[in-house]
Amino acid sequence: MADFAYRSVHTGAVVGKQITKAFFGKPNFNSFYLGCSTGGREGWKAAQDFPEDFDGIVAGAPAFDFNHLNAFSNHFFGILGTNTSATFVSPALWAVIHAEVLKQCDGIDGAVDGIIEDPELCYFRPEALICGANQTANCLTGVQAAAVRRVYEPYYGQDGQLLYPRMQPGGELVSAGLLYNGGDFIYATVSAFRFALQHNDHPNVS
Repeated sequence: MADFAYRSVHTGAVVGKQITKAFFGKPNFNSFYLGCSTGGREGWKAAQDFPEDFDGIVAGAPAFDFNHLNAFSNHFFGILGTNTSATFVSPALWAVIHAEVLKQCDGIDGAVDGIIEDPELCYFRPEALICGANQTANCLTGVQAAAVRRVYEPYYGQDGQLLYPRMQPGGELVSAGLLYNGGDFIYATVSAFRFALQHNDHPNVS
């Protein structure tokens, strides 16, 4: 767990500099780090605990608050269900939703260029895709639209505490396969909660 959290990056930096010096016969001039998601979190950890390792760090989309992040990532399964549920939205429909998200929010920044400059300003209305009387394809049922609206809501605990901010509109094409696929989030397994979150490594506890 320590290797995953911070030690591997620090060790890699130290050993990498030693290898560089041995190979080139002189030390490196600068050392930079670039990471996103878990790599972004590791970048922040490197800056906090080992500030001498790197001269510059680019930490994109850092996966902070890992406990709540795992629960957040898995809660979409409870909203959308399996591929046989009335609430389930297929990958093909998520592509339709993505196009509608761009239609509603792309121009907020004054430029229609396929980029949502600030997703926080986008409040997507999935009801715009509800099927009409004669429309049966490339549209949502009322039940599906309600489920999609919940996908874009913040994640709250039972006591009303904010556990994780809302899913930002615009990432539907990637999220469809990773988070909205009709099953558990790949990293939010029973083992992940048992070993990483609960720190329970007793062999007789499942």
